[in-house]
Amino acid sequence: MVSFATLEFDPKEDSVPDNMLMAESRLRSVVENVKKEQVERMKAHADNFENKIKKLHEVEKECHALFVEQVKTMNESLDLKVTELKTEMAKEAEKIGKSYSILYGKVDVVVNAIAKLVAYNTGYSTKRDVKTETDSKVFAKLREFSSSIKESISKVGLLNQYSVIDETITQMIFSIEANLKKELAPIFELILEGLGELMLRLAK
Repeated sequence: MVSFATLEFDPKEDSVPDNMLMAESRLRSVVENVKKEQVERMKAHADNFENKIKKLHEVEKECHALFVEQVKTMNESLDLKVTELKTEMAKEAEKIGKSYSILYGKVDVVVNAIAKLVAYNTGYSTKRDVKTETDSKVFAKLREFSSSIKESISKVGLLNQYSVIDETITQMIFSIEANLKKELAPIFELILEGLGELMLRLAK
């Protein structure tokens, strides 16, 4: 491609006609105008591109600010939900702890009651065997005492057969009363002990 800038004429030469000189001048003017228009066009493109870059930058800043605001709002909402969840979990944990304490207390009561029942049953079985043996001894003594009374009375006999002094009869009565108190004392103790155990069972 031939550039217009390479076309040069020497106006001092006599062989160059005037119309050629005029054409050169117009050509230079056209070239300068073309260059000027290209420069202005390039400048306009650059300005337009810069404006678009600025607008894109502003849009990007707005989007970034909006994104940051949304993230901040989301974090606040998430923090609030986490706090609420922690509060609810703490309440549920407290309820579970209270329920466990109540249940544990009830289990302790049941276990203690079972232990006491087993101990009482074991003790009662042992005491029952001892009481049975003791009762047998007491009633055996009562039978012996009854036999001795019968024997004593039989020795005294009827009043019309023997002459019995009032003092002897009085002494016999006192002796019988003392023996009765002595022999019946274990029975009274058994009765009182049974009543005590019954009261304890009712109290529990």
